[in-house]
Amino acid sequence: MANVTPVQVFPGYQTIASGAPAPADGLFFSLADLPDLSPAEADESSGSFGKLIYAILTKSTSAYNALASTARSSRLTMARGTPSGAGNNLVNVVHTVTAVLDISSADVAAEPTTN
Repeated sequence: MANVTPVQVFPGYQTIASGAPAPADGLFFSLADLPDLSPAEADESSGSFGKLIYAILTKSTSAYNALASTARSSRLTMARGTPSGAGNNLVNVVHTVTAVLDISSADVAAEPTTN
């Protein structure tokens, strides 16, 4: 199996050095927000997409579920399953993201309004 790099999945992905100007458009967060991901693992051309996405899923699931239930969306749930043995000192971990979609836009539905 080959190492999939971040740019193979997200062609516009790039790491930006501290203090360097960011492109005009994009999504940005600090590597400090992903403490289990090293700069080498996040590198766009030699890093690991698997490690990147796992770090994002693990951090976002943990942080999202740490919010008070009243502060979380009723249209989105996130869960991390219990690790299960895969053999040879490996475990499988399943992350589940469930979204309620608006059928007309195929996008996450707006929160219901209260009267």
